[in-house]
Amino acid sequence: MALSITTPVTTISGITLATSYARVTSIDPLFGTTVEPYFTVYASEDAFINGSGTIQIINPSNPSTIIPQQFNFPYNRQTDGVDTLMFCHEGIQAALTAMGITSTIEGLN
Repeated sequence: MALSITTPVTTISGITLATSYARVTSIDPLFGTTVEPYFTVYASEDAFINGSGTIQIINPSNPSTIIPQQFNFPYNRQTDGVDTLMFCHEGIQAALTAMGITSTIEGLN
């Protein structure tokens, strides 16, 4: 699964990318009341596949900040379901949307 970012984003080095590609890793802490996804952005899916370095992108709603690479979301297995990876993708997608960045979750089939 991945996030295809369809809004132009600007890297911390000032380069604007029309689209980009992000991988999300789900970490489930011991107590099970939160999840800690890591958000890793690449210039493209090919950049990820070829082992290129990651990029950091600027928050367009607050250009003086960088979008974090780690998030923390409250989690309840009974109400949020057992698929923590999907839960993390949806949480990061919602956070990006709040910043004005659109994305699509890929790899659902």
